[in-house]
Amino acid sequence: MTYVTDEYLDKLHGLLEKDGINVDRNEFPSVDEIELGLEREFDSGLFYAIEENNEDRTMHLGEWALEDGSYEGLVKSLLKIVDKSFGGFATTSEYNDGSGTERVTVDTGKKQYEWTFDHSYLDDQQLVKSVASVTNEISKNRLVLVLDEDSTFVMSLPLDSANYLDGKFDVIEVCK
Repeated sequence: MTYVTDEYLDKLHGLLEKDGINVDRNEFPSVDEIELGLEREFDSGLFYAIEENNEDRTMHLGEWALEDGSYEGLVKSLLKIVDKSFGGFATTSEYNDGSGTERVTVDTGKKQYEWTFDHSYLDDQQLVKSVASVTNEISKNRLVLVLDEDSTFVMSLPLDSANYLDGKFDVIEVCK
């Protein structure tokens, strides 16, 4: 877990101010400000230079996951991301009804990955982290999720930004 540090907030506030947005540096930024700050980081070249078809490569894990607010939705999100990352490989998931566990299998054609999740005791935030960590293991690319105080997804960065970064996975948790 990567928490939002003072250094990060200073950078974020600076980016917002450059964009003409008035910010109170004594106040913790809102989720909207953090989301906007991440967009400004794109624009400033701090992360990844946006290309015309950037939208097609940005994996909005949270939007899929939160459509029905279920664990199954998160797993489906993982499978969609894997499909997109690998250009469309076969993916399957098997459900063990009543046991609280689920096995997810991803077959890339060269290697098969398999994870078993016990989601009977996990909260939403842990589920997002579990799915995203698996995604990172498969793709070896960096995905950044911003979670608000209720662990609601806010924004992701392009998976192929790993070409410009260190390939690590970060979850930026909004916390006071």
